[in-house]
Amino acid sequence: MAITNRDRYGTEDESQVGRLDEKKNFGRSRTPETSAYGDVESRDDDFSNYATSDTWFRSVPTIAESEDDAESKSSEVGGKVAQRRVLYTLFGDKPSRVMHIEKSDKLPILKSATDVLVRVEASTVSLHDCCLRRGLDMEFSDRVSLPGTPGADIVGTIQNCGDFQKLENEYGLQQGTRVAALIRHGGNSRYVVVPASSLVKVPRSVKAAEAACMVSPFMTAYQAMQLATGKTYFSLHGKKILVIGGAGPIGQAIIHMAHRARASLIFATAPLGCHSYVKKTLKATPIPLESEEWLPLIRGKIDVVFDSACSDGTYNTSRAVLSDRGTLVCVGLYGYLETQRMGFFGAPLSAHWAKVKSEHFMSNTLSYDIWKSFQKDPEKYKKDLLFLFELLKRNEIKPNIAKRVALCQVGNAQTYLEKGKNLGSIVCMPWKKPPVAGAEGSLEKRESSNVSCY
Repeated sequence: MAITNRDRYGTEDESQVGRLDEKKNFGRSRTPETSAYGDVESRDDDFSNYATSDTWFRSVPTIAESEDDAESKSSEVGGKVAQRRVLYTLFGDKPSRVMHIEKSDKLPILKSATDVLVRVEASTVSLHDCCLRRGLDMEFSDRVSLPGTPGADIVGTIQNCGDFQKLENEYGLQQGTRVAALIRHGGNSRYVVVPASSLVKVPRSVKAAEAACMVSPFMTAYQAMQLATGKTYFSLHGKKILVIGGAGPIGQAIIHMAHRARASLIFATAPLGCHSYVKKTLKATPIPLESEEWLPLIRGKIDVVFDSACSDGTYNTSRAVLSDRGTLVCVGLYGYLETQRMGFFGAPLSAHWAKVKSEHFMSNTLSYDIWKSFQKDPEKYKKDLLFLFELLKRNEIKPNIAKRVALCQVGNAQTYLEKGKNLGSIVCMPWKKPPVAGAEGSLEKRESSNVSCY
């Protein structure tokens, strides 16, 4: 079915649409292979090649390892190495300079009866981890301290517990139960200790890497939509929405869930090289990252904006496109923080002020923070996560996993996230065999322009 001008921009005004076409394809010359929206039909640019190639991480690992990987499960306990985890002892911009693999012949210690030792199957690598590694923590009272281990979303199996009887009686869990959990940090390791109250059962039929993507990206999308509609379920029937940062993991999850919520039109900001993917795979209308290209054309016409970037540092651009009864949902500051440096309060005061404004002083604006949401109502979080697992089990939602990486590749993965080289979620598989050093040459020598998904 053809997309009309009204479908695209909420207007039949040919003069406005003509203004868009006159901008030479959003700053890119039109060619026979390129559509009016910058969609590459016959080729992908360097960004897309990095984002989808199976070889982008086959390079010298960016995190130092001193011994060969021990893959055998029999060597987990009582062998040479029991625990491996990614560790940074300093805050810094370059992962290769501050991160390394720590090895231990001892497993993490359980300090209470409800502490649970989880053998990790999969954990995510995210921009949240990058911000914490750089010292850009948005929390005042619960700031991440050094040394730190990245990874906020985990899936694994219960290995040990302080009191198994209490674990089963109070939480319905036992040794060997497959579980997921949201933690602030510590997931990029082979074993991690998690409070029993944070654990959620994971269906055996669900892949670990896909389940890990439900814990934060899809949960953020689902609960942000609940927040926008003021309901315990989500419905965007007939609504026009804009997703700022549509090529990132959270943005893609929002687009997936918006389709399920029956939104009538979905705009998504993305780099030009991602436009074909956004249009063909995500079934959304791609628009450029530069707001000056699209702001005049959709100003006042959007019902709901989901902004995970705050690229202008104020959210003012996102608010400008809202209709009279429109709603802005702020779900992150990643686009703004990527240009900032660590301050006395972790993230710079300007970032804290932007967050405070979105929470208390901006009309038609709501703020969502997954960690605060979890702390405020952990039972609701766990109930919603079970719902997402059920959708995943029935193949009604499916995350786009750009790459599965070994522990020694987490630093490389963070670098690519910060440069916008990914097109989907990156998942750390802590038992994955490391790549052969030098198999494909150094990624640093093959990097192209510094393009961001945000």
